[in-house]
Parts: sequence; structure tokens; C-alpha cells
Amino acid sequence: MGGVMFLVTQYRQLVEGLSPFAARLWMGPPALMMFLASLTAPLLARRVRPGVIVAVTLVLSTAGYLLLSVVDRGDIGLVVSPTCCARRRTHPPRA
Repeated sequence: MGGVMFLVTQYRQLVEGLSPFAARLWMGPPALMMFLASLTAPLLARRVRPGVIVAVTLVLSTAGYLLLSVVDRGDIGLVVSPTCCARRRTHPPRA
């Protein structure tokens, strides 16, 4: 996951033209979700078999990567983090 976050940050800087600070801010929501998932996974593992948890997370991760691979350049903000949707409405894409 860290590799994907690195590549998305690079995409935001090199393709979308964001500053390094702004690109880092846009990666805040996914990082927060990873933090929350790491806190809740052990609690969930007490109630559900670990194999089930691993299988579900692999399926969700695969679905996320597939979604990232098929989105159009203009829609990647909707996939990477929901906060990008607000950015798209207030700041049109650069030409």
C-alpha cells in the first residue's frame, strides 16, 4: 500500500501540478483510514477467523486497485479520496 500512496503522490505532483505539500494533504484521508483499519483489525480478529479477514481485505484491495486502473484521468480524485470530489467542483482541472 505504501508504494501506491507514493505513486499517487507523484501523480498529483507531476501530472496534476500540485505542490508537494498539497499532494501530501490529499493523501491524508487514505492514511487515516489505514490507521483506523490497523486499530480495528485486531479487535475484529478476536471474533472472526483471521483467514476470513485476510481474504476479505485482499478482495477489497484488489477491487480498489482495479478501480484505480480503469478510471479516467479526470475522475481519479473520486477514487483516491472522497475529498477530491470537492476539489474538482471548486477548482477545475488545469489545461
